[in-house]
Amino acid sequence: MSDWREDLRRVIGEAEKVAVLGAGSILCGDDAAGMLVAQKLRQVAAGNPRILALEGSTAPENFTGVIRAYHPDLLILVDAAYIEGEQGAVELLSTQQQAGLSFSTHMLPFDLMLDFVNRELGCRSAVIGIKAEQVKFDTEPGLAVSKAAADLAAEIAALLPWRGQN
Repeated sequence: MSDWREDLRRVIGEAEKVAVLGAGSILCGDDAAGMLVAQKLRQVAAGNPRILALEGSTAPENFTGVIRAYHPDLLILVDAAYIEGEQGAVELLSTQQQAGLSFSTHMLPFDLMLDFVNRELGCRSAVIGIKAEQVKFDTEPGLAVSKAAADLAAEIAALLPWRGQN
């Protein structure tokens, strides 16, 4: 498995504007991973016009209008995932992994939403998964997932510096 930071750097590439859409339920433990990334990213990248962080919750497809208005070069969808590794492991998911995702907390499968975004908005897309272990209702995210979400948000912000800053 490759280093997620290198994968993220490669995916972002020369993108000028990136929309990050966090998915998941804040009521179900580690399933909140994507939401935590969006929340943290809004804090660490506040005022940066190159980054749009959205909390898509259990219906991220409802944010396609906001994403369209932003005109990103890249959409990164972040969610909890059942992937290899320890709780909180971060991985850029392949197309095959994306097609196989079936999270019960989401209304529309990600592959359908991303196909729409790619066709209608003309931007690239990527899905990043954070390894979930505990997704029971009325539980808090694990420390490893919370740390991974903060690390991912910080890395995205670092790769997209606000060029208006000194």
